[in-house]
Amino acid sequence: MPILKSVIIFFLRASRWIEIKIVRKNLFRLNMYSQPGSITIGKNLRLGRNVNVVVEEGCKLVLSDNVYLSDNVRLAVEGKQKKIFINEGVRIQYNCKINGDVTIGKDTILAPNVFISSGKHSIDNYPGLSINEQDKKFFSENNDINSSPITIGSDVWLGINVVVLPGSNLQNGVVIGANAVINGNIDNMEVWTTATAIYRKTRRK
Repeated sequence: MPILKSVIIFFLRASRWIEIKIVRKNLFRLNMYSQPGSITIGKNLRLGRNVNVVVEEGCKLVLSDNVYLSDNVRLAVEGKQKKIFINEGVRIQYNCKINGDVTIGKDTILAPNVFISSGKHSIDNYPGLSINEQDKKFFSENNDINSSPITIGSDVWLGINVVVLPGSNLQNGVVIGANAVINGNIDNMEVWTTATAIYRKTRRK
């Protein structure tokens, strides 16, 4: 994977995009709706193809030193003063999606297809309204999306297809097995897995 050293930056004022083109036709695209300084990039950022980053006004994205973002990773910092903070040495594999208000500690590994989002729908806030209508009403009353911050510690490994739900707190050294859905707090060094395949029978010939 290429290392971000020298880049060509194009300011496209009409669409408010910044495109940073790297070798091998890779593309790091930042949707700049925020004020200058809302995006901080450390040393030796490594990028795959089609990495997509969206940062809304008033939000903040920090990519620390030696972060790796593989192909088709999407980071979206959306809402009121939300932030995504990715500490040094974090490796995020292909097709991972991180949305909202999320902090990830040093040397953490995200396997492919991990989904992490602090945002949630309003389902019981306004009885009698549809979920879409409740979301709109929540936003109109709070000037923000419904969200609970997520914290993931250092030296954490999230297996393929893991989903981390709003408000979750994974402490240091945690390992989460493939296909798990995490909702809540997990203590230091704990290993969590979902059910594995179980033998049922042998088919008749």
